[in-house]
Order: sequence, then C-alpha cells, then structure tokens
Amino acid sequence: MCDPRPDADLSGNAGERLGEREPAVLTALAAARARTLELTRGLDQVQLDAAPPGGGWSVGEVLDHLLRAEAVNRGEIAGLVALARSGRRPYVRRSFAELDLAPAFIPKSWLPLLTVPFTLATLWVPSFAIEALVRNRLLPARAPRVLQPRKGRPAAELRAELESSLSETRALFAAHRDLDFRRLVLQHPVLGTHDAFQIVRLIAAHEERHQQQIRELVMNPF
Repeated sequence: MCDPRPDADLSGNAGERLGEREPAVLTALAAARARTLELTRGLDQVQLDAAPPGGGWSVGEVLDHLLRAEAVNRGEIAGLVALARSGRRPYVRRSFAELDLAPAFIPKSWLPLLTVPFTLATLWVPSFAIEALVRNRLLPARAPRVLQPRKGRPAAELRAELESSLSETRALFAAHRDLDFRRLVLQHPVLGTHDAFQIVRLIAAHEERHQQQIRELVMNPF
C-alpha cells in the first residue's frame, strides 16, 4: 500500500511540536467534554439508564461508549509513541478484523472483503471530510465490538471517568512533547489516514456526534 506521508526525523526539527502550550486539538476535546458533562449534569441514575423503548442506547451507555472510544484511540496514540521511542516507524494499519467500524448498512460478513477497497477509497480523503462524517449522525454507523457500552454504570463513576480520561489523554501528549505528533500515523479502512493530532480531532467529532443523541434522549424521556 502506498504511504502518502514522507519519512522524517521523529525527534529533530521537522513538523509541529507541543512546546509549552497545549495543542489546539486538546483544547477542542476539553471543550467537547465540558459540553457532554453539562448536558448530563443533574440526570439521576434512573434517567441515565432509561433506554428508548424501540431499542437503542441509554444516556449512560452513550457515556460509556465515549469513554471506550477515547481509551481505544489513546491506546493507539500510545502505541505509536512507543514505536517512535524505539526507533521504529510510527505507522500502524488497522483492518476490519481489528476494528470492525463500518456504515450500518454494510453486513459484517462483507467487511473482510472490503478492507482494500475502502482503504484505497479513503487514502486521499481529507481529514476534515472524514471528521465531518464522524460528527454527522445522518450517516448511521455500527459501533465496533470493542466500543460496545456497558449498561447500568453508576452516574458518579461515569462522570469521574469522563474527567479522568481527558486528563490521561492530555498527560500522554505532555509526557512526549518532544515528539513530532504529526509523524505518528494510524490508518483505518473507513476512518482513513490520520496523525495523532487528527486522531484527537476525531475523538472530539465523535463526542459531538453523540451529544446530538444525548440531547434527543434528554428531551424525550421514556
């Protein structure tokens, strides 16, 4: 597979580094997380656990899904950091077998056959376009197995983890501020090719997508 990103010195002067300031993508993620917490502030356990009668996630399940998504993506970034620190090329390709994220209308049995076609189709799609698709709920998607939420988690636990998870993501970048995060790259058949900063933008866009869902659930209690 052709790699559109050139090799570069990972500890030298190429690209953007954190310096002393927090990168804008982390500030944007923090703002999205603050909105999520504000949307769910005041909801009791019964309200968090109430699910649509026709099926679908409760607010609590949405929150757990957001936590799992951030943790998985943070783990991907940490893995890329480890590759860079070891002197290896920090470029990872994921397949549908590893992360079975796909549009909801595509049968799961088809996914192994679509890895190469989807990868080729998204290879040159701009990051902002993928980000817009992630943010918009008009294109339904099926959550990967690893991101399926747990039911009935305590409200206080969810809220505390939403704050601590963001702190962990910030700490990961702060601990490796000498690295060029634009050279740490993850590729997925549907999500396309993104550097570590762009991965954080996708986390924020994904959170904004589910904020629409939370608003609908809160405005239409069951």
